[in-house]
Amino acid sequence: MVPQTSHVNGIKTAVLSPDGNYFVTAGFDYLIKIWDYKTGKLLQNKKTESAVVNSIIFIDNSHFLTGDSRGYVTLHNLAAKNPILKRKISSRQINTVKYDKKGHRFWCAGYGGFFMAVDADSLTPLFEMKNFQAEINASEFLPEQQVVLLATTSGKIYVFDTKFNSLSDSSEVFSSDISGVCSINGGTELAASSFDGVVKFFTFDRNTGLKQTQIIATQSISMFTSLAASPSGNFVAATTFNNEIHIIDTKSKSNKSVIKAHEYTIAGFGFLDDNNGYSYSFGNRTLIWDLKNISAPVREISGQTGEIVHFGSGNGLLVFSTSDGSVYSVDLTKTFATSKIYQSFSSITALVVDSVNNSVALGEEDGTVTIMSIKSGDQIYQSQLHSKPVLALELNQDFLITSSSDKTVKILSINNLSAPPLSPVNPGSRFTALTYNKKLNLIALGSEEGLIYFVDPVTGKKESTLAGHTAPVNSLEFNLEGNFLLSTSVDRTTRVWNNNDLFNFKTWQNKSGIPYDGLFLSNETILSTGDGGWVMRYELKSDSLFYFEEGVQTLMNLAKLNGSSLAALSTEGIIYIWNLNAGNLKYLIHLKNEIFSIFDVDQNITYSSNGKNDIFQPAGKSGNKQFEVKPLNTFRFNF
Repeated sequence: MVPQTSHVNGIKTAVLSPDGNYFVTAGFDYLIKIWDYKTGKLLQNKKTESAVVNSIIFIDNSHFLTGDSRGYVTLHNLAAKNPILKRKISSRQINTVKYDKKGHRFWCAGYGGFFMAVDADSLTPLFEMKNFQAEINASEFLPEQQVVLLATTSGKIYVFDTKFNSLSDSSEVFSSDISGVCSINGGTELAASSFDGVVKFFTFDRNTGLKQTQIIATQSISMFTSLAASPSGNFVAATTFNNEIHIIDTKSKSNKSVIKAHEYTIAGFGFLDDNNGYSYSFGNRTLIWDLKNISAPVREISGQTGEIVHFGSGNGLLVFSTSDGSVYSVDLTKTFATSKIYQSFSSITALVVDSVNNSVALGEEDGTVTIMSIKSGDQIYQSQLHSKPVLALELNQDFLITSSSDKTVKILSINNLSAPPLSPVNPGSRFTALTYNKKLNLIALGSEEGLIYFVDPVTGKKESTLAGHTAPVNSLEFNLEGNFLLSTSVDRTTRVWNNNDLFNFKTWQNKSGIPYDGLFLSNETILSTGDGGWVMRYELKSDSLFYFEEGVQTLMNLAKLNGSSLAALSTEGIIYIWNLNAGNLKYLIHLKNEIFSIFDVDQNITYSSNGKNDIFQPAGKSGNKQFEVKPLNTFRFNF
């Protein structure tokens, strides 16, 4: 099953397979997505292990190579979930990869003067340029002339002779960064674009080098950000910083048309043929164009990002907020029926559930903090405690504790919420995480600098400090006994601290990226999650580690639903639910445009509030095959 979701943080690059059947996109969310180009169906997600793919090149109709921001080249099969081969070839990021079929090698280039050839089978280095002082933005391989053109941020184009493995020429053709270079007419003619807002045409001969023939500038004097040629070479497409696509006739050297497209900066354009193409942006949409009629795109390829942005649970209840500031509750012991308990006029930035009192605390972008009864929907408390967005909340039987971007922390007694809040003395930082332990009667505050402070909730006095994290703390939680504290951080570590001796007891490095949340299942059992879609379970007593069945999207926060189930919210707005004992995925919950969809993984059934299944689809090319769809009001959780 593949949820039909878009790239969360935008598309970096995209390419169409040679046969025109498959469309491959790579995003800033560390994912590669494989789409059916004709239907727009998402067929597969591939994780890139916390690296942004900058370049994709197809070898044939079913295999492609990627180069990424961490210096890896990876060989993929379209149909396989895992890569065929992956190799780190540089400590610098790879911006461009080109396939030399005759030489059976890939030419890879990037910043810091990186330029290398690797074997097409083993991906082992065959050649590396030494002492090359150039920042390479783009490249083009000319098979007929056996040269690689290297376009740089200095405005120079270098000509590299692949027969002799040496630079044969260089020409300073622009005064600013070159954003793209491509060959036309069998490599005898070239086009190049720059941040100057100019496209230049050249003739090229390996013996005489580059000779400029024509200049085309944008009327709006906007930067050209990418350049691509049609398969025939009759046209090139140059995209601009202000979201224009310039289709240029390479024979007449004139603008054929200008397309205004996308709400976010266009990342690139590609041709299917002279009359059809696609554009993609740093947003999450790919637009398909009939170049004979550019009044509107023919269709678009994009998934659905869910609207759930925060959630919490407790005592058989699930509470979540959406992107429009709505807050809903669900009784997990009944059919899936939602009750709207709150509507904010600003974004909800933090949410925490007090399961003992069946209440929820909500932090908002304008600094307002609200406590609502989950079952009745009555408002218990509301006040604008902060002048900037609320970053973290804690709600329990004793205290309401809040932190904000305004660098303040507020502590209120639940028994006297109308009293002025206590502010700890000189906090001096933005606290991105906080928690409280009743047995210790201590608050733990995690700062942007990575320090963790213990604070007395009655006096506001700082009691002690834990140092170890080197970046903002994402989450904090005490175990019930108070002898251990669990923390996660942007520094990619999950740590367990011994509170009796104030030292770091255990540290894990997340190879997939950043851990965003963690919790104690018991006094000596912890869970954490983050980039890469993993959930880790660790037993402190036995020193044993177990991983749950993985998703693909980053998981932002965890919540225990009951004695046997765990839930996590992904950046795509889907709540994932696992069996705690076996670690297998049980359910997925998605909300879009007030339509709920729940996928039962064991039964392959979608329960939907509109009787349709637009989000959960069978993996791969399966024709018109669909999962069974049932009414949402017939669904019950089987915990």
